[in-house]
Amino acid sequence: MTSRETIIKQIIDLENRGAALASTAIEQTDPDLLRIATQVFGTWETALRYAGVSLRRLDLKWNLNSVGIINRLREKNAVGEDMRATYQDRQDHDFYLSVRRAFGTWRTALLAAGIKPPERNRPFVPTARQRVLEEISNRVAEGLSLRLSDVRR
Repeated sequence: MTSRETIIKQIIDLENRGAALASTAIEQTDPDLLRIATQVFGTWETALRYAGVSLRRLDLKWNLNSVGIINRLREKNAVGEDMRATYQDRQDHDFYLSVRRAFGTWRTALLAAGIKPPERNRPFVPTARQRVLEEISNRVAEGLSLRLSDVRR
């Protein structure tokens, strides 16, 4: 039979490597450890508590600790993905939420991963609607007519 200390050391090693520690993830990667840990500690969560591991209640798809999140951010950056928060939120909302829970902000997570955050402010490009409203305002300010036949001239 495996001792408590051995199980705890294995759990800590998994955490240090950035492995997902949800019971469903461990069931896939190390079913023997999960089986033995639940025999010895009663539940996987109890084994994690004894190991001093904080398992945040994240979506099971992205149940990562901060090391795992940093590794994933570096992978995304290495393949040239757009690292803007809005883009990542649209592409992989569950992962984005995990990052926000672990680091508070997307920018803080990027900095922790050693990634230069994208520029915050992009140049303002007016939309067609904004250009139309601006033209109407200009015509009114100049005292010009807004009738369609007058505007077309």
